[in-house]
Amino acid sequence: MKQLISFQQNKAHYKNYLLLLIICLLAYWPLTFGIFSVKNDAIHYFLPYRFHISEALRNGEMPFWSPYIYLGNPIYGDMQSGAWNPIVWLFSLISRYDITVFHYENLLYIFLAGIGMYKLTNRLVAHSHTALLIAVSYMLSGFMLSGQLINWLAAAAFLPFVIHYYTQTLRSSSLSYAIKTGIALFFLLTAGYPSFFIITGYILLLLFIIAIINRLRNKEQATVSWKKFSTQHLLLVLVFAGLSLPAIISYIDLL
Repeated sequence: MKQLISFQQNKAHYKNYLLLLIICLLAYWPLTFGIFSVKNDAIHYFLPYRFHISEALRNGEMPFWSPYIYLGNPIYGDMQSGAWNPIVWLFSLISRYDITVFHYENLLYIFLAGIGMYKLTNRLVAHSHTALLIAVSYMLSGFMLSGQLINWLAAAAFLPFVIHYYTQTLRSSSLSYAIKTGIALFFLLTAGYPSFFIITGYILLLLFIIAIINRLRNKEQATVSWKKFSTQHLLLVLVFAGLSLPAIISYIDLL
């Protein structure tokens, strides 16, 4: 009986995910159907970087250096270049990176932003339709409509996942949420805008401090032992550091 109820709940969520995808593709139909192109910084900065990174990867080379930008530029250490963005790498393996693929990457981030916000708000509101409405509003907000800064879109996509999985980590004894938080943080670092990652770090630190204070005040009500709590956070740090280490070393090297 419990499995049947769980299946029905997940089925409803999957339907909402599909609806979010349809709304995303229709709301941003000029990008979906290639009618118009993104503008300004997207074309002048992000697309050339991604094209060169993709060409390097498709030729079996690491995207360390670009001879075409600033008469030579170490793109591996540029936090906005996308050199360590796994989504750029994935697209590069599938196809040559051009303006069409660039538009698909934009749409992917907007869609992921809707899913992340849906998962986050679905825990906070009483009805999944309310969470769906909030997710749609997030996807169609002015922040998403500029079409210039793809790393802002990436940050908006992964930030709800980080907050969702970390708050679940604080509430649950499961180690899977800690692992998912570390992975989401990795994507936020390598795909998003640096300042969003820094601010998110402050938010997570604040949530961590609040959780510590609550545990000290309500020792009898704590459902997760200190050992488990510590293990969760150690695992979170190890997963994030293990995935992000090449990028972190590159950023420090350039700085």
